[in-house]
Parts: sequence; structure tokens; C-alpha cells
Amino acid sequence: VTPTTQHLLEANAENFSESSARINVSVPEDQDVNITAADVMIVFDTSASMGFQPGKFDNATSGAKTLVDSLGPGINVGFVQFSNFAALEDPLGTSDSEINATIDSLSPGGGTSIDAGINVAQQEFVDNASFSTPNFMIVLADGVDSGVRPAANDSKDNGTQIISIAYGSGADENLMEDISSPPKLDDGIINESDENAFVGAQADIDQIFTDIGGIIANDTATVQDFELDYEQPGNVSGEVSLET
Repeated sequence: VTPTTQHLLEANAENFSESSARINVSVPEDQDVNITAADVMIVFDTSASMGFQPGKFDNATSGAKTLVDSLGPGINVGFVQFSNFAALEDPLGTSDSEINATIDSLSPGGGTSIDAGINVAQQEFVDNASFSTPNFMIVLADGVDSGVRPAANDSKDNGTQIISIAYGSGADENLMEDISSPPKLDDGIINESDENAFVGAQADIDQIFTDIGGIIANDTATVQDFELDYEQPGNVSGEVSLET
């Protein structure tokens, strides 16, 4: 689907809570039609402190997989892990099963360089995000990184919505509130006024990831149905049902 067509879909989604639109698109005969509704990067802390308490790391990885599985079709997901440094493990558009396999392969070790994780994820948006779709960055961290604020501010200035999770007793709640996107109270404590910041413990981290999936769904126009009629070679006309 061309950027123009994708823009048309988004415009329709903005104007109607639930609607149908008839569109005509031109695609090569040997290509599928794919419509991207959002791009999501998960930025995950694999520092040594994530493994200090029994079950802490496993519960966090289980929650991350819950988020991956909850995101519907049309949402591209990628995955970055960080400790002393950050690595792009899965680029945007990687299949759910591959990302979950990556998550299962992780183990804790090293320090906490949150800024490196944010920078790598933001670069992936720059390189591979879809045209004019919302970008969501989910950042889970259990420690402190004094240099992360400039990286987070740069991402937000470039349109990325950062949703942060201060995970466990060692997490810097003030920092994770600061790096999250508004609306928020900015009082150094994460509470209900901070719509994109969460405090997570082992017992509720899975539910927090589920709630974040809901935020992404609510802020994203998803294509519920796309039926194509090939009227002639190279031209496709389709009935699209959009829901916000």
C-alpha cells in the first residue's frame, strides 16, 4: 500500500469511530497488500539486577510475551535488549513467534544503560517505521541511568510515545515518570495521573503489559477487514472496515 493510501486510511479512522471506506490501490500482481496501523518497539532491561530475585526476570519476560501476543494484525513489533549496551534483537515486522523465541533466550547480566536501549529503538523507527503511523516505545527497567533523559526527550520530540515501566524495588520511579510521554503529573511519583508510566512488581507485571496493549489498541486505528477484488491486473479495489 502506498503512503498516500495509508494516509487515506488513517484519515478515515480519525473521522469515524467505526466506518467502511471504498478505496482503490495499485500494487504489483505478485505482492500482498499489507496495511500497518502502528509500530511498536519493546525495550527490555537484561541487566544483572533483573536476576537478583527468584522469578523476577522470568515474570518480566512472560509479561513481554503477553504484550507481543496481544497486539493484533497490522501492528509491527520489534525488540531491543539492553544492559551495558543495547542490541536490536528483532527489527520491526518480526513475527510474534520469533520475538517470543528471542525473549525466551534472554538472560540477565551487566549494567543498566537505558539510554542505549532507547537510542537503538528510536533508530529502528527512523530506519524502518511505516509512513505516518504512531510509534510506541515500551521501556522496562529496574535500575537507574542518569543519562537517559536526553535520549528519551529526543525520541518524544520526534513523535514517539514512550510508555515506561519502573520494575521492581530498585527502579527509579522519578526517572521512569520523567521519560514517559504525557499526560502526566511530573511529581516524581508514578500514579494514575501518569497515563504512560507504570510501577510493576512480579505479581502484576503481566497485567501491566496487558494494560499497555490496551493503550496501544485505543490509540491505534486498526484494519478489521480488507477484502480485495481484482478488477484487472495490477489494480486492486477493496472494502476496508476501520475501527479506532
